[in-house]
Amino acid sequence: MAAPEQLFNVRERKRFERHDIWERITENGTISAAVMVFAAIAAVICANTDAYEAVHHFLETPLYVGLGNLTAGLTVELFVNDFLMAIFFLLVGIELKYEMTVGELKNPRQAMLPMLAAVGGVVVPACIYLIFNHAGAHNGWAIPMATDIAFALGVLSLLGNRVPNGVRVFFSTLAIADDLISIAAIAIFYGQSPNPFWLGAAALVTCALVWLNKTQHYRLAPYSVLGLLLWFCMFKSGVHATLAGVILAFTIPAKCGVKLDSLTDWLGECLPLLDDRYDDEAHILGQHDFTVSTTKVERVMHRVTPPLIRKERYSGAMSRSFYVGDELKQEDIKAKYQDGILKLSVPKKEQKKVETTKHIAIEG
Repeated sequence: MAAPEQLFNVRERKRFERHDIWERITENGTISAAVMVFAAIAAVICANTDAYEAVHHFLETPLYVGLGNLTAGLTVELFVNDFLMAIFFLLVGIELKYEMTVGELKNPRQAMLPMLAAVGGVVVPACIYLIFNHAGAHNGWAIPMATDIAFALGVLSLLGNRVPNGVRVFFSTLAIADDLISIAAIAIFYGQSPNPFWLGAAALVTCALVWLNKTQHYRLAPYSVLGLLLWFCMFKSGVHATLAGVILAFTIPAKCGVKLDSLTDWLGECLPLLDDRYDDEAHILGQHDFTVSTTKVERVMHRVTPPLIRKERYSGAMSRSFYVGDELKQEDIKAKYQDGILKLSVPKKEQKKVETTKHIAIEG
């Protein structure tokens, strides 16, 4: 939206337009997908050059946050895989909730179709794996279960508006349901038992989020704070922390606390009052009554936008340009193009990891 000439001077209009351009770029799925594909190609190139040592060192660099003697740290890799991907799942969950509220999945029967497809997409690949590996590495049956949701949706976004909205929604629902089933399978059949204390803490935080929703709290700050706390509890529990993003998305209200049918009448009453209190010959700092009235209008108009949409706007630009690859690190995979075939080789120390890994490629 262009800045109205009657509201801003030339300098402010240019700033407004620059901000508008940046929003269009970050909200353009095709551009974000192109960046993701470029990053994937760069990663393959990096994995086959001397640069991967430096990249590996960077990914293992710890990031610390502390206050006095209390400190917490994550490596760059964990920060991307567990925190930024949680934001990505938050955005996918917000889109899914939108479609289930007013979109393609409003009808429960329509929502069931991609979910049943996700079940098939989990069971069939696992069965195929067991058929071909029944006498070998059968413990890796969960490897082909997960859909790489970030890459899959990114590639779909490259087609832009040529993809029907129904197809995109179906694929998004299928991918997120597929990933949730895969995460549950990993938590149940692989790895160590989850920490009961932190799982209980996560359940309490989830109950608090549900309570906020049911009691019609429309301020976004409490949801954001509890969402961070939920992520921390999930991270410490041993269950994949990206689930926190999905839970948060489905507890943030999709309604607003303003009676929209009375909004235009209320604005009509405010406009004459604003016009009466404004003095074009006085400095704005000296017009206390006018600024108080405009602040009240601003607060009401801010609450017109549902918290769900506000959260999507605030979180969207942060995560659209991030992509997380599969479970194996890029420095552990070597790629070579020979005789028309792209060959991937994994070191022996990693081959065993693929068979018995506790995470099994569900990051996407």
